[in-house]
Amino acid sequence: MSGKFLHPSEVIIRWPLYAIVLGMAILNTLVLLLTRADLKMADMPVLLMFGAFLGAGFFALRRTVLLSDSAPRALTTAMHLFEGLFFLHITWLNLRLLNHLTMLIPFPYADDMLMRWDRALGFDWMAIFTFSHDRPLLLAMMDACYSSLTGVSVVAMLLLISLGHLDRARFFVETFFYTALACIIVGVAFPAKAAVMFLIPDISAYPNFTEMPGILHVPHMERLRDTANASVLLDPLVLPGLVAFPSFHTASGVLIIAAFWRTWLFLPATTYALIMIAATPIYGGHYLVDLVSGVAFPLAVIAVRRGFNPRDNIGRKALVPA
Repeated sequence: MSGKFLHPSEVIIRWPLYAIVLGMAILNTLVLLLTRADLKMADMPVLLMFGAFLGAGFFALRRTVLLSDSAPRALTTAMHLFEGLFFLHITWLNLRLLNHLTMLIPFPYADDMLMRWDRALGFDWMAIFTFSHDRPLLLAMMDACYSSLTGVSVVAMLLLISLGHLDRARFFVETFFYTALACIIVGVAFPAKAAVMFLIPDISAYPNFTEMPGILHVPHMERLRDTANASVLLDPLVLPGLVAFPSFHTASGVLIIAAFWRTWLFLPATTYALIMIAATPIYGGHYLVDLVSGVAFPLAVIAVRRGFNPRDNIGRKALVPA
């Protein structure tokens, strides 16, 4: 596979993705208007202005490319960089909002069920936790990799575009988006606090942790589920992921590996992804069954995408062929 599969003058983001994002924005707005959830507006003007800047930059560059008989690569690359950043900017807020607003539905916590699934599959969560705790260097690497996923995902897309792998960039953005959406929809039915909370009664017994890991999402989840609260104010800059099953961090790791398959960046990308996935039971508070589903979901999305794009040579061998 080479970056020449997608012509440089073509857009990376196809219109159905924009249509879905628009639908999400309308749905999020309706839920905010009709429920006790509200959005903190103080930072919205800055977010909207930045989005407008990225959108204007993309459309201006796109027009220049279309009017040029032979646009230089630097110009088409700049167009795609603005395009990708614009799409991620408008998508990130809507996906995170959808994730939080759907958690207003008070499905019972699924921690007991997820623990039973772990045990039925023979998974030993405590063995992984103890093994990681006893290796401070590994803990530090896992913490850094887990907490940097958003930034690394953006960098991954920008690298694919900058290196001319436009087909890979399209593959990465599309599969990332559809996997995130699928995880949010399914995750509504499996809200969970955290494996750490259920299985570690006293974090002080593990001195290599200065505080309980993997529970950042819990206060947000409980505020959304507490029907006694008259209102819930959502800060657009502080919307941590709330999906437990399936693990979106795990799914993202799979997609990063797939996007860089058989490129010179495959080894560092895979190393990062595997460490990040290994961190999810601890720093994400995930049960091990969450990781299994987190692998299955992106593979299913890749298979479905290939079915709808029979001429697309991505994913025909292994994950992404050469």
